[in-house]
Amino acid sequence: MWDELIKESKEAFNAREFERAEAPARKALDMALAERGRESDDYSASANQLGSVLFQLGRADEALELFREALAIDEKLHGERSQEAALTLDNMAACYSAKGDHESALPLCERAADILEDALGLSSEDVAIVHDNLGSVYISLGRLDDAIAAKRKALRVFENALPFDHPKVVNSVPPMIQLLLMKGDVEQAIPFMERSLDQKVHALGLDHPDAVMELTRLADAYSQTDRLDLAEAILEKAVMEWTKELGDDHAVVGEGLNNLALVYLQRDKTAEAKATLEKALDAARDYHGAESVNVASVLVNLADVHERTGNHDKAEPLLNRALEIREKVRGADHLSVAEALMPLGRVRMGLGRPAEAAESFQRSLEIGKAQLGERHPHLGAVLNNLGRALAMAGDIEEARVSVESALDIAESTLGPDHPAVAVVLDNLADIQEKGGDPDKAAQSRKRAEGIRSRG
Repeated sequence: MWDELIKESKEAFNAREFERAEAPARKALDMALAERGRESDDYSASANQLGSVLFQLGRADEALELFREALAIDEKLHGERSQEAALTLDNMAACYSAKGDHESALPLCERAADILEDALGLSSEDVAIVHDNLGSVYISLGRLDDAIAAKRKALRVFENALPFDHPKVVNSVPPMIQLLLMKGDVEQAIPFMERSLDQKVHALGLDHPDAVMELTRLADAYSQTDRLDLAEAILEKAVMEWTKELGDDHAVVGEGLNNLALVYLQRDKTAEAKATLEKALDAARDYHGAESVNVASVLVNLADVHERTGNHDKAEPLLNRALEIREKVRGADHLSVAEALMPLGRVRMGLGRPAEAAESFQRSLEIGKAQLGERHPHLGAVLNNLGRALAMAGDIEEARVSVESALDIAESTLGPDHPAVAVVLDNLADIQEKGGDPDKAAQSRKRAEGIRSRG
C-alpha cells in the first residue's frame, strides 16, 4: 500500500500535477510513521517526496522542514556521506535558493555535489543534476567563474550518462553560452554556439525560428572574433537554403541577406554588400511593408555602403526615408531615431553642409541623453562627431568643448587605452591645430599613437 501511494504521488509529480501529488504523499508519510516509525527509510523517502511536492507548490518553508527531518534520518541510517543524504541536501539547497538565501544554499549544494561525485563518479545523471544546481547558486551569488566550471561539469556528466540528443544534454548548452557571453568570453562561447546550432538544426530544421536565431548569433560571434570568413560562409549557405525552402520574399531570407551584407562590409566587399542589401530591401518591403522598421534598418545599411564609397548624395535620401519611418512607427524620441541621425550627420558633412550635420548630431545627442543618461559611450561618439561638424563650420571653440566632453566620456566609460579614445584624441588634435595650439595638438596625437601601439 505504501509503495502504491508513493508511486501515485510520483506519477502525478512527473506529470506536473502537483496538487494531485500532495494527498498520496501525505498518506504515505502517515503510513510510514505508523508502520515503520520515524527513523525508517520509508519515512525519509515519504518526507522527501512530500517536500518535493510542497516545494513545487511554492511552500518552501514547509518543504524545508520535511527535508531537514529526512536528512537527520538519512545521516543516522546511512552515514553523513551517503547518497541518500546528498540528495536530501540538494533538496534543502533548492528551498533556500527559492527563499533568496543563496548563501545558505551554497554549502549544502557543494556538499551534495562532493558526496555524489565521490560515490557515483562522472557518469551519473544525479551527479550532473547537483552540479547544475550548484552552478545556478553560483550565478545567484555573482560567481561567474565558479558557475561556468560547475555548469561545464554538469554538461560533461550529462553527456556521459545520456544520449547526445537527450533534452537534459541539449538544455545544458544554452546556459554555458549565456554565462560565457556574460563574462565577455565570446571565443570560449563559440564551440557551444556551434553545438547548439547543430542540435537545433537536427531537431527543428534550419528554417525554424530557434535555429535562425542561433545561426545569426553564431555568425555575429564569428564576426566579433575576426572570423569573418566563417561568418560569411555560414550566412551564405543559410541564405541559399532559406531561399530554397521559404522563397525570396520571406522575412528570414531578408534578415539573413541583411546580416550577410554587414559581413561583406566588414570585409570591404562593398559591391557584394550593395547587391545583397538591395535584395534584402525588396524582401523586407514585400514581407513587412514599405513603412516597416525592418525596411528602415536595411535603408540605413544601404546608406552606409554609399557613404563608404563616397556617394553621399545617394546615401542622404535613404537615411531621410529611414528616419521618417522610424519617427512614424516608433516616435520622434526613440533611440533608433538617434541612431539614424548619426550617419545622416556624417553624410551631410560629406556633402559640405556642416551646419545641417551639427543639427543632426545635436538632436541625436538630446535623444541619447534622455534614453541612455548623460555618460553613455554612445554619447561620446555623438559629441565627437558634433565637434567635427562644428569645426568644419568654423566654430572652433564650441568644437573643442564638444570633443573634450567626448574624450571625458570615452575615458571614463571605456578606459583610457580604448581605441575609441585614440579616435577622439585625433579629432581633438585637429581642432587644437585649427585653434592655434600646435603644442597641445602634438601631445594629443602622441597619446593617440601610444594607445594604438599598445593595442
